[in-house]
Amino acid sequence: MGNSAVLQFDVPVFSERWGHDDPYTLKLAQVYLELSLAPEKAICRWTTGGPVWQSKRHSLEHVLGHDRVEFPPEFKRDLRQIWTSWRTGSYDDVKAVFEMERLFNWLNLLTRSEIERRKRIDEGEEEEDEERNETRPYRRRSRLGAVKLVFTDHPENENSGS
Repeated sequence: MGNSAVLQFDVPVFSERWGHDDPYTLKLAQVYLELSLAPEKAICRWTTGGPVWQSKRHSLEHVLGHDRVEFPPEFKRDLRQIWTSWRTGSYDDVKAVFEMERLFNWLNLLTRSEIERRKRIDEGEEEEDEERNETRPYRRRSRLGAVKLVFTDHPENENSGS
């Protein structure tokens, strides 16, 4: 099965700002990846040196940050990895959509878990972790150590198991 020239589909992204899922549009093409929720767009272009995110205004951090969606570095890496697998034909359209949906479900789980953690702290049911630095919210991934995506068919993960 071949890949589309442009693969476009919606992925739900839980917005802490609004407290519900928003349907972000994800577009994959040979020369770019785009994640958008009008009017915001994150754009990553494929260059001879590999994928490069566009200006700060079109960065993933800016677009998701607009809705207070924070993400660990692994999210950005895995997003590029799935796109690359689709570009090279390792993933067909169906597999790419499946993996992207799985990745965004993981992001939503992280976001909801962090909101619940903060709520427990505010209610005095849990103490703030002094080691946690709120300017580096991606550290929350350690709270969910069992929730990790591993792409076993990617060369750098072949020996990591599942």
